[in-house]
Amino acid sequence: MAASTNSPSKIPPAVLGRLTIPMLVVDRSSVVLYANAAASSVTEHDGPFQTVNKTLVARNRADNVQLQRAITNASANGASETLMIVNHKMGRTQFVSVSPLHDGDVRVNDALVIVQKFGMAEEAFSQSLRELFRLSPSESAIAASLAKGEHAESIAEARSAKVATVRAQITAIMFKTRTRRQVELVALLSQLASMP
Repeated sequence: MAASTNSPSKIPPAVLGRLTIPMLVVDRSSVVLYANAAASSVTEHDGPFQTVNKTLVARNRADNVQLQRAITNASANGASETLMIVNHKMGRTQFVSVSPLHDGDVRVNDALVIVQKFGMAEEAFSQSLRELFRLSPSESAIAASLAKGEHAESIAEARSAKVATVRAQITAIMFKTRTRRQVELVALLSQLASMP
């Protein structure tokens, strides 16, 4: 998607265009009003989003429901929200911040969508998990992979291990972190990974 030359709400296109973080401005119906050059990295080919008839949609149906709800809440109610979207094809997790746009003191019915790759220094994060929860090196590596949005099958494949072995290690990690379900574990790990 090429960057639009029109920039709503008096946001200078030259400023947005120079940013390397994908940014899009959408209206209440998710129609893309502006996209900087970096936005093409998340809307083309294997990116987690696409534009259909100029409308921003997430490729994954469940993610799209979350995205559309966040855009509606930002544009109609002025609420900001951050979503975690997993791009399963690329094996990457991305944070998507959806915020209302303002023109001075007046809120307009548009939303700013900013997409950031979920970054962490994996070895430092793994080391922190080992110390915090007394995980083995193998368990901490699996926990770091879970925090990035990977699932047991892809972790097993990357580690040349059996899925049952990885699942047993995930169970051990859940016991050590005092979480009862894998979704609780992933939420905990994601919170820890996003801390400075």
